[in-house]
Amino acid sequence: MTNRLLLFDMNPTGHHAGYMHHLIRYWHMWDIAGELIVVVSPAFLTMHPGLVALAQDAPTVHLVVISDAEEAHRISRGRLVFQMQYEWELVTQYARQWQVNQILLMYFDTFQMAFGLAQRLPCPVAGIFFRPVFHYEAWGHPPANSREKLQGWRKRQLIRLVVRRRSLKALFCLDPFVVQPLNQWAGRQVAAYLPDPVEVYPATDAEAVMLRNKLGIEPTRQVMLVFGQLDERKGLFTLVDALKRLSPDQQARWCLLLVGPVDDRIAPALATSLDTLTADTAVQLVRQHSFVSETAIQPYFSLSDLVITLYQRHIGMSAVLVRAAAAGKPVLSSDYGLMGQLVKTRQLGQVINAESPTAVADALVTFGQKSWPSNLGAMTCFAEQNQASQYARTIFDTLGWQSAR
Repeated sequence: MTNRLLLFDMNPTGHHAGYMHHLIRYWHMWDIAGELIVVVSPAFLTMHPGLVALAQDAPTVHLVVISDAEEAHRISRGRLVFQMQYEWELVTQYARQWQVNQILLMYFDTFQMAFGLAQRLPCPVAGIFFRPVFHYEAWGHPPANSREKLQGWRKRQLIRLVVRRRSLKALFCLDPFVVQPLNQWAGRQVAAYLPDPVEVYPATDAEAVMLRNKLGIEPTRQVMLVFGQLDERKGLFTLVDALKRLSPDQQARWCLLLVGPVDDRIAPALATSLDTLTADTAVQLVRQHSFVSETAIQPYFSLSDLVITLYQRHIGMSAVLVRAAAAGKPVLSSDYGLMGQLVKTRQLGQVINAESPTAVADALVTFGQKSWPSNLGAMTCFAEQNQASQYARTIFDTLGWQSAR
């Protein structure tokens, strides 16, 4: 009988496709013994044709799309808790239909309740746990209000229940700081640290120089880069406020490079804020909101002197940290949560209160001085740990899937 591993993810947006892509790619590249069953929503086909083609080219990979009727029923369930209960029903349905040996839930966070209360399971289950927050308070970040405190207590009790279930094969965590407490609660080794898969295509010095010239960055400027979806959580308004607080000489030192699409919800306000930055300061502003392919990303980091990650109360990891580390460039980061801990403990740059324009301005004034605790060797190590191949190897080895060769 053929051994089969089922991957399940109904969300075709954001990082979801990327995480799926690396597993399919390395399953095929390493010739893993068995079959990989990948269950996705209908929207996945139109949004990710390249990934669909990759799956179709791999003879032991089966891309399974739920029916239009199942998709309509899933969406119609309304509240998230009811939608996730139905998705759990789909998981078990397709697991039995394909007679799989293991299930890997690509976004375990939303399945915790359904899994924790499930009476019968078709096979062992594993999952990727993206957003643990029960330890943030120990890092000096208490809940913002009583509602958040209650939610945190509920999440802590739920994950305690989940990790004690013997049917949980493995719980992969992008946060290395939660592995030990989760295993203590489970009474066994069930949680494992999972590298964040970032495919870095190295940039040459010549490519960085060409891009800098193409963008029109003035020769005397140091470049601070804000990369990715430009939305409210990126801390852009705090950054602009901080730049306005610098002296004219300090402002003339910097070019602010914004690369990524702008969230429609903040577009008008951001445009006004950036207009005032250009009119009232000596900061050079360069904006590129067009799509940047995976292979063309790294030159933006290579030409930069400082990478800005002032994410507002962000939960979890960010690939920007890995890309900055791969380029050997320090970050100016929020001190909140996992990102703050990684920047501090891995010596990736400076952490500050990302909601304070004064703190940001002070950090920019001291940039380049010895007080900045960045370490090039530590950055290189961090980038190497988060390669896509390490991510795939961790999952397949932990779950016991080996090459057929």
